[in-house]
Amino acid sequence: MNEQESTQASLRKLIEDLTLLIESSSVLAGSLKLENVLPRTLDLCRSLITADSYAVWLHDQLTRKWSIVTSAGLSAEYQRLTFLNLDHSTPMLSQPLVIEDVAQSPFLDTHRQLQRTEGICSLLVVPLKISGANSGTLVFYYKSPHRFTSSEVRIGVGIGNLVGATLTSIRICENEAALRHQAEKARQRAAFLAELSTVLSQSLDLQTTLEKVVRLAVSNVAQSCTIHLRDEAGNFIMVATAHEDPELDAVQQQTARAYRPELNPNSKIVQAYESRRRNCAQTMRTRRRRSVL
Repeated sequence: MNEQESTQASLRKLIEDLTLLIESSSVLAGSLKLENVLPRTLDLCRSLITADSYAVWLHDQLTRKWSIVTSAGLSAEYQRLTFLNLDHSTPMLSQPLVIEDVAQSPFLDTHRQLQRTEGICSLLVVPLKISGANSGTLVFYYKSPHRFTSSEVRIGVGIGNLVGATLTSIRICENEAALRHQAEKARQRAAFLAELSTVLSQSLDLQTTLEKVVRLAVSNVAQSCTIHLRDEAGNFIMVATAHEDPELDAVQQQTARAYRPELNPNSKIVQAYESRRRNCAQTMRTRRRRSVL
Protein backbone atom coordinates (compact mmCIF):
# COMPACT_ATOMS: atom_id res chain seq x y z
CA MET A 1 0.00 0.00 0.00
CA ASN A 2 1.50 3.35 -1.05
CA GLU A 3 1.34 6.55 0.97
CA GLN A 4 -1.71 7.90 -0.87
CA GLU A 5 -3.66 4.70 -0.32
CA SER A 6 -2.63 4.68 3.34
CA THR A 7 -3.84 8.26 3.73
CA GLN A 8 -7.15 7.48 2.05
CA ALA A 9 -7.63 4.41 4.25
CA SER A 10 -6.97 6.48 7.36
CA LEU A 11 -9.43 9.10 6.16
CA ARG A 12 -12.11 6.49 5.51
CA LYS A 13 -11.54 5.04 8.98
CA LEU A 14 -11.85 8.49 10.54
CA ILE A 15 -15.08 9.17 8.65
CA GLU A 16 -16.49 5.81 9.78
CA ASP A 17 -15.55 6.58 13.38
CA LEU A 18 -17.09 10.04 13.24
CA THR A 19 -20.27 8.61 11.70
CA LEU A 20 -20.51 6.04 14.49
CA LEU A 21 -19.89 8.77 17.05
CA ILE A 22 -22.73 10.88 15.64
CA GLU A 23 -25.09 7.89 15.51
CA SER A 24 -24.18 7.02 19.10
CA SER A 25 -25.29 10.42 20.35
CA SER A 26 -28.94 9.37 20.08
CA VAL A 27 -28.17 6.08 21.83
CA LEU A 28 -26.53 7.79 24.80
CA ALA A 29 -29.20 10.46 25.02
CA GLY A 30 -31.96 7.86 24.67
CA SER A 31 -32.01 7.25 28.42
CA LEU A 32 -31.23 10.03 30.86
CA LYS A 33 -30.38 7.61 33.65
CA LEU A 34 -26.81 7.18 34.83
CA GLU A 35 -27.12 3.41 35.24
CA ASN A 36 -28.03 3.13 31.55
CA VAL A 37 -25.62 5.68 30.11
CA LEU A 38 -22.47 4.35 31.81
CA PRO A 39 -22.47 0.87 30.18
CA ARG A 40 -23.36 2.44 26.84
CA THR A 41 -20.35 4.73 27.25
CA LEU A 42 -18.07 1.71 27.62
CA ASP A 43 -19.63 0.09 24.55
CA LEU A 44 -18.99 3.26 22.54
CA CYS A 45 -15.37 3.42 23.72
CA ARG A 46 -14.75 -0.19 22.74
CA SER A 47 -16.31 0.41 19.32
CA LEU A 48 -14.15 3.42 18.46
CA ILE A 49 -10.83 3.03 20.29
CA THR A 50 -9.03 -0.24 20.88
CA ALA A 51 -7.56 -0.42 24.39
CA ASP A 52 -7.03 -3.04 27.09
CA SER A 53 -9.16 -1.31 29.71
CA TYR A 54 -11.55 1.62 30.02
CA ALA A 55 -12.90 3.67 32.92
CA VAL A 56 -15.10 6.65 33.67
CA TRP A 57 -14.02 8.72 36.67
CA LEU A 58 -16.31 11.26 38.35
CA HIS A 59 -15.65 13.85 41.03
CA ASP A 60 -17.90 13.92 44.10
CA GLN A 61 -18.31 17.52 45.23
CA LEU A 62 -19.31 16.49 48.76
CA THR A 63 -16.38 14.17 49.51
CA ARG A 64 -14.03 15.97 47.07
CA LYS A 65 -12.89 12.55 45.87
CA TRP A 66 -12.42 11.14 42.40
CA SER A 67 -13.49 7.55 41.89
CA ILE A 68 -14.28 5.08 39.12
CA VAL A 69 -18.02 4.79 38.46
CA THR A 70 -17.80 2.25 35.64
CA SER A 71 -14.98 0.32 33.97
CA ALA A 72 -14.04 -2.63 31.82
CA GLY A 73 -10.86 -4.71 32.02
CA LEU A 74 -9.63 -3.35 35.37
CA SER A 75 -9.01 -5.36 38.53
CA ALA A 76 -11.29 -4.98 41.56
CA GLU A 77 -8.41 -3.41 43.50
CA TYR A 78 -7.86 -0.79 40.83
CA GLN A 79 -11.58 -0.03 40.63
CA ARG A 80 -11.52 0.85 44.34
CA LEU A 81 -8.85 3.46 43.68
CA THR A 82 -9.79 7.01 44.70
CA PHE A 83 -8.04 10.36 44.61
CA LEU A 84 -8.67 13.07 47.16
CA ASN A 85 -7.36 15.40 44.49
CA LEU A 86 -5.62 14.74 41.22
CA ASP A 87 -1.92 15.54 40.99
CA HIS A 88 -1.48 18.48 38.63
CA SER A 89 -5.23 18.35 38.02
CA THR A 90 -5.70 21.96 36.90
CA PRO A 91 -3.74 21.75 33.64
CA MET A 92 -4.71 18.09 33.12
CA LEU A 93 -8.45 18.72 33.14
CA SER A 94 -8.33 21.49 30.57
CA GLN A 95 -7.17 19.21 27.74
CA PRO A 96 -6.57 15.52 26.89
CA LEU A 97 -3.63 13.99 28.75
CA VAL A 98 -1.56 11.62 26.63
CA ILE A 99 0.72 9.37 28.70
CA GLU A 100 2.75 6.99 26.56
CA ASP A 101 5.01 5.95 29.47
CA VAL A 102 3.36 5.85 32.89
CA ALA A 103 6.74 5.38 34.59
CA GLN A 104 7.73 8.90 33.56
CA SER A 105 4.44 10.69 34.37
CA PRO A 106 4.35 12.88 37.52
CA PHE A 107 0.56 12.67 37.35
CA LEU A 108 0.76 9.01 38.49
CA ASP A 109 3.33 9.43 41.27
CA THR A 110 0.88 8.69 44.08
CA HIS A 111 -0.16 5.26 42.78
CA ARG A 112 2.89 4.24 40.80
CA GLN A 113 3.08 0.74 42.31
CA LEU A 114 -0.57 0.01 41.61
CA GLN A 115 -0.05 1.01 37.98
CA ARG A 116 2.80 -1.51 37.79
CA THR A 117 0.71 -4.22 39.46
CA GLU A 118 -2.13 -3.56 37.01
CA GLY A 119 0.37 -3.77 34.15
CA ILE A 120 -0.52 -0.36 32.74
CA CYS A 121 2.10 1.09 30.38
CA SER A 122 0.23 3.86 28.56
CA LEU A 123 -3.03 5.71 28.93
CA LEU A 124 -5.16 8.48 27.48
CA VAL A 125 -7.14 10.72 29.84
CA VAL A 126 -9.99 12.71 28.30
CA PRO A 127 -11.70 15.39 30.44
CA LEU A 128 -15.49 15.34 30.77
CA LYS A 129 -17.12 18.76 31.03
CA ILE A 130 -20.25 18.30 33.12
CA SER A 131 -22.52 21.29 33.80
CA GLY A 132 -19.73 23.63 32.78
CA ALA A 133 -17.06 22.10 35.03
CA ASN A 134 -14.36 19.54 34.26
CA SER A 135 -15.59 17.08 36.88
CA GLY A 136 -15.06 13.76 35.12
CA THR A 137 -12.58 11.88 32.97
CA LEU A 138 -12.71 9.10 30.42
CA VAL A 139 -9.56 6.95 30.56
CA PHE A 140 -8.18 4.45 28.05
CA TYR A 141 -5.55 2.02 29.45
CA TYR A 142 -2.91 0.02 27.57
CA LYS A 143 -0.84 -2.84 28.98
CA SER A 144 1.87 -2.47 26.38
CA PRO A 145 3.62 0.74 25.26
CA HIS A 146 1.27 2.62 22.95
CA ARG A 147 1.98 5.57 20.68
CA PHE A 148 -1.23 7.54 20.28
CA THR A 149 -2.25 8.86 16.89
CA SER A 150 -3.88 12.26 16.47
CA SER A 151 -6.96 10.43 15.21
CA GLU A 152 -7.27 8.44 18.46
CA VAL A 153 -6.98 11.60 20.53
CA ARG A 154 -9.60 13.41 18.41
CA ILE A 155 -12.01 10.48 18.63
CA GLY A 156 -11.39 10.27 22.39
CA VAL A 157 -12.20 13.96 22.74
CA GLY A 158 -15.34 13.45 20.63
CA ILE A 159 -16.49 10.65 22.92
CA GLY A 160 -15.69 12.80 25.94
CA ASN A 161 -17.72 15.74 24.61
CA LEU A 162 -20.66 13.47 23.90
CA VAL A 163 -20.54 11.75 27.29
CA GLY A 164 -20.05 15.07 29.09
CA ALA A 165 -23.10 16.55 27.36
CA THR A 166 -25.17 13.47 28.25
CA LEU A 167 -24.08 13.56 31.91
CA THR A 168 -24.92 17.27 31.98
CA SER A 169 -28.44 16.48 30.77
CA ILE A 170 -28.75 13.80 33.44
CA ARG A 171 -27.65 16.22 36.13
CA ILE A 172 -30.11 18.85 34.93
CA CYS A 173 -32.94 16.30 34.99
CA GLU A 174 -31.92 15.13 38.47
CA ASN A 175 -31.85 18.72 39.73
CA GLU A 176 -35.26 19.41 38.22
CA ALA A 177 -36.63 16.21 39.76
CA ALA A 178 -35.19 17.21 43.14
CA LEU A 179 -36.79 20.65 42.87
CA ARG A 180 -40.14 19.11 41.95
CA HIS A 181 -39.82 16.74 44.91
CA GLN A 182 -39.04 19.63 47.26
CA ALA A 183 -41.96 21.62 45.89
CA GLU A 184 -44.30 18.68 46.41
CA LYS A 185 -43.01 18.22 49.96
CA ALA A 186 -43.58 21.91 50.64
CA ARG A 187 -47.10 21.66 49.24
CA GLN A 188 -47.82 18.64 51.44
CA ARG A 189 -46.48 20.43 54.51
CA ALA A 190 -48.59 23.49 53.77
CA ALA A 191 -51.69 21.34 53.30
CA PHE A 192 -50.91 19.48 56.53
CA LEU A 193 -50.51 22.71 58.50
CA ALA A 194 -53.74 24.09 57.08
CA GLU A 195 -55.62 20.93 58.02
CA LEU A 196 -53.91 20.87 61.41
CA SER A 197 -55.09 24.39 62.20
CA THR A 198 -58.62 23.28 61.39
CA VAL A 199 -58.33 20.26 63.70
CA LEU A 200 -56.98 22.40 66.54
CA SER A 201 -59.91 24.77 66.30
CA GLN A 202 -62.66 22.14 66.13
CA SER A 203 -62.69 20.93 69.74
CA LEU A 204 -61.89 22.29 73.18
CA ASP A 205 -61.30 18.77 74.50
CA LEU A 206 -57.52 18.29 74.69
CA GLN A 207 -57.50 14.50 74.44
CA THR A 208 -59.80 14.46 71.43
CA THR A 209 -57.71 17.12 69.70
CA LEU A 210 -54.40 15.32 70.32
CA GLU A 211 -55.74 12.04 69.01
CA LYS A 212 -56.87 13.80 65.83
CA VAL A 213 -53.44 15.40 65.50
CA VAL A 214 -51.54 12.07 65.57
CA ARG A 215 -53.98 10.52 63.11
CA LEU A 216 -53.56 13.48 60.80
CA ALA A 217 -49.76 13.23 61.08
CA VAL A 218 -49.61 9.55 60.06
CA SER A 219 -51.92 10.15 57.13
CA ASN A 220 -49.77 12.99 55.79
CA VAL A 221 -46.16 13.24 56.96
CA ALA A 222 -45.08 10.28 59.13
CA GLN A 223 -45.28 6.51 59.58
CA SER A 224 -46.03 6.89 63.27
CA CYS A 225 -46.61 9.75 65.67
CA THR A 226 -46.65 9.96 69.47
CA ILE A 227 -47.34 12.93 71.70
CA HIS A 228 -45.89 13.09 75.22
CA LEU A 229 -46.71 15.67 77.88
CA ARG A 230 -44.28 16.38 80.72
CA ASP A 231 -45.85 16.55 84.18
CA GLU A 232 -44.63 18.56 87.18
CA ALA A 233 -42.55 15.61 88.43
CA GLY A 234 -40.56 15.56 85.17
CA ASN A 235 -42.19 12.42 83.80
CA PHE A 236 -43.17 12.20 80.14
CA ILE A 237 -46.69 10.86 79.80
CA MET A 238 -47.89 9.42 76.49
CA VAL A 239 -51.23 11.03 75.71
CA ALA A 240 -51.78 10.06 72.07
CA THR A 241 -50.15 7.79 69.50
CA ALA A 242 -50.92 6.27 66.10
CA HIS A 243 -49.31 4.19 63.35
CA GLU A 244 -50.08 4.30 59.62
CA ASP A 245 -50.43 0.49 59.53
CA PRO A 246 -53.65 -0.48 61.35
CA GLU A 247 -52.17 -3.88 62.21
CA LEU A 248 -49.28 -2.17 64.04
CA ASP A 249 -51.42 0.43 65.73
CA ALA A 250 -52.09 -1.70 68.83
CA VAL A 251 -48.37 -2.52 69.15
CA GLN A 252 -47.58 1.18 68.85
CA GLN A 253 -50.07 1.95 71.65
CA GLN A 254 -48.59 -0.70 73.95
CA THR A 255 -44.98 0.25 73.27
CA ALA A 256 -45.59 3.99 73.70
CA ARG A 257 -47.36 3.46 77.04
CA ALA A 258 -44.56 1.27 78.41
CA TYR A 259 -41.72 3.56 77.32
CA ARG A 260 -40.34 5.95 79.97
CA PRO A 261 -38.27 8.64 78.23
CA GLU A 262 -37.15 10.27 81.49
CA LEU A 263 -35.38 7.04 82.52
CA ASN A 264 -33.32 6.93 79.32
CA PRO A 265 -30.43 9.45 79.30
CA ASN A 266 -30.15 9.12 75.51
CA SER A 267 -33.85 9.61 74.84
CA LYS A 268 -34.47 11.77 71.79
CA ILE A 269 -37.71 12.90 73.41
CA VAL A 270 -35.91 14.28 76.45
CA GLN A 271 -33.16 15.80 74.30
CA ALA A 272 -35.71 17.54 72.09
CA TYR A 273 -37.59 18.85 75.13
CA GLU A 274 -34.43 20.17 76.81
CA SER A 275 -33.21 21.76 73.59
CA ARG A 276 -36.55 23.48 73.09
CA ARG A 277 -36.60 24.63 76.74
CA ARG A 278 -33.11 26.16 76.45
CA ASN A 279 -34.04 27.91 73.22
CA CYS A 280 -37.18 29.35 74.77
CA ALA A 281 -35.21 30.53 77.81
CA GLN A 282 -32.63 32.18 75.59
CA THR A 283 -35.37 33.89 73.57
CA MET A 284 -36.97 35.26 76.75
CA ARG A 285 -33.63 36.59 78.03
CA THR A 286 -33.00 38.29 74.69
CA ARG A 287 -36.44 39.92 74.76
CA ARG A 288 -35.88 41.18 78.32
CA ARG A 289 -32.54 42.75 77.38
CA ARG A 290 -34.15 44.48 74.38
CA SER A 291 -37.02 45.79 76.52
CA VAL A 292 -34.52 47.25 79.00
CA LEU A 293 -32.60 48.96 76.22
